[in-house]
Amino acid sequence: MKNTILLINGRDFPINIKSRLNNIQQFHFLEIMSLHEFKEINENKLLVALIVVNDINSFLFAKNLRDKVPNTEIIFFSKNASFAYKSFEFRPINFFVFPIDFGELLNEVYSIYYKNNVKGGSDHYFHLKVQEGLYILNVEEIIFIEKREKKVIVYLKNKKELIFYGTLKNLEEKLINYNFVRTHQSFLVPLKEILEIKQDSLFSSYIIKLRSCRREIQLSKSKYSKVLSLLQSNTLSLTT
Repeated sequence: MKNTILLINGRDFPINIKSRLNNIQQFHFLEIMSLHEFKEINENKLLVALIVVNDINSFLFAKNLRDKVPNTEIIFFSKNASFAYKSFEFRPINFFVFPIDFGELLNEVYSIYYKNNVKGGSDHYFHLKVQEGLYILNVEEIIFIEKREKKVIVYLKNKKELIFYGTLKNLEEKLINYNFVRTHQSFLVPLKEILEIKQDSLFSSYIIKLRSCRREIQLSKSKYSKVLSLLQSNTLSLTT
């Protein structure tokens, strides 16, 4: 069940930001213009309401929504900063004055998502821009990451594959603190996924067997000692 981002009274909301919100894979983006449409809102799915304030009457949207779903998180938007004072009675997460910085808005949405869906907060989550749009990714879901020609493929435990164009370097920098290791120029692997290391006599290198899938990946000869050292320092056992 996806969490819903609800945009209310969004005639003046930038089209490009609507499109980018609609592309976040874990969210369902819904836009409504009428109070009568509130009956279609599923309380269990509603993550946050984005309400555009054009005049004082726009706050009726917030009042009616809070009457229906009392714990709804709200973010207000307006061209007029003077409406911010009135918005305080609804205890919003934020009040944005147009033009909007998408990065700041995304951070607010993610913070709400983490608070409501992730035990222990956002420490093990980051967002990734893939072919289908933005994806909120838990590092614990990753089996391994492969660079194949110009594509990077992230293999997940739910058998989903996230694909984007880029290099492994940026991901390596993000994931190094989560005990991921570069085993080869084409592979990035979480240490705890390494089950067995065996020699590949054909290529004078090594092969890694993984815990969560049958796929075998390469370990270059130059990285063998480093990988073994990291496994030992993290007290992870394997067959060599």
